[in-house]
Amino acid sequence: MSILERLKLGSSEIAGLKKAMPDNAKICRLPENDMPFKCLPKTMSAVVIEKYDNEAGYKLTYIIDLEVAKQLSASNIRVKQIHTLYTQSGEVRLVFIDSNSKNSWPVSALETVTVAKEQAISISRNHDAKVYEYKVEDGIEIPVCSDEQVEAAFDAAFQGEYYIQSLDHPMVRDLAKKDSGSVVLVAEIKSDETQSQPGDIVTENAKTETFLVEPELVKATNVDDDDFDLMAALEITSDDSMGLDMNMDLDDGLSLDDLKM
Repeated sequence: MSILERLKLGSSEIAGLKKAMPDNAKICRLPENDMPFKCLPKTMSAVVIEKYDNEAGYKLTYIIDLEVAKQLSASNIRVKQIHTLYTQSGEVRLVFIDSNSKNSWPVSALETVTVAKEQAISISRNHDAKVYEYKVEDGIEIPVCSDEQVEAAFDAAFQGEYYIQSLDHPMVRDLAKKDSGSVVLVAEIKSDETQSQPGDIVTENAKTETFLVEPELVKATNVDDDDFDLMAALEITSDDSMGLDMNMDLDDGLSLDDLKM
């Protein structure tokens, strides 16, 4: 069988290899570059857990019920402001921003949505400066979204597993496992140079070096916005499949340095 014939036979299955982006990831992000939008004036607070899927290139946002959040470790949860955006194309987006962050991505995101409360704007992502830049869209009228549209967006984004109402939720159980795994018994291992044997005389100048056994589990469920904004580093297309912004230079990939911006 020729290569062309093999390609023809397999072409119908190729689309299935792409990882479909959940509605949660589609809705909980800023609009695409050059898409005009506005922002509703009111915001609300939410306790969230955010999980980055580095392989697929998107972020998942879990809203936590307040009573459940009170029982979780503060290191595993975030308090963010929800900004409700509505675009020229009729979409409703829910953007979660830490208003106290000093990182350039969320700081510039907060600036853009603040401007969008007064007038229509569009944004672009400046990866060199690590900021969102906005442009005022003069002469563009965007009909305000209805309460029903906002409710529908919340339902679509957080239905099912993305609204945590119990400590039995898989995400909470996963965090509990990581927390328990991060408590490590320390094994003291003396260096060969100073390790004494029975009967040895240890002088005042003898030094004992202690080494800590590395923990087997490391808490790395979520990435702090203050360290890295994956959604800004990876452009997401508006269709169901995940795509990278080909204008970016991704040859070097994402390194640990990217996580310490």
